Amino acid sequence: MASRLKSLATLAQSAAASELVVKSPTATAFEATTSLRRQYVASTLNAMPARVDAAAAEWASLKAKVKDQSFTVADVTAGAVVGMELYACYIIGPSCVQPTATRSDNDPTSHGG
Repeated sequence: MASRLKSLATLAQSAAASELVVKSPTATAFEATTSLRRQYVASTLNAMPARVDAAAAEWASLKAKVKDQSFTVADVTAGAVVGMELYACYIIGPSCVQPTATRSDNDPTSHGG
C-alpha cells in the first residue's frame, strides 16, 4: 500500500512539473482549455456517424443470425458469458454492497471522529 502511495505521489509530482499543466487560472489559460474542449467535442461528434454505422451493421448481423438460426457454439457461449456478467454487475452486485453510514460532525448521537 505504501509503495502504491509513493508511486501515486511521484506521478502527481511529475504531472505538476509537466508543461501540459496550466499553472495559473488566467484568461489565456482559460482560452487555451476552451479551444481544447471544443476540439475534443468536435472530434467526438465527427466520429459518431462511423460508430452508428458500425452498431447498425452489428445489429443487422445479429438479426440475420437469429432469422437463420445459424449460431455457433462460440456465439452462444459468448452471449451466455456477457449475460452472466451483466446479471452479476447490475442485479447481484448492488445487493452485495453494504450501504455506508453517513454521520454528521454536529450530530451529538454519533460516536467516533
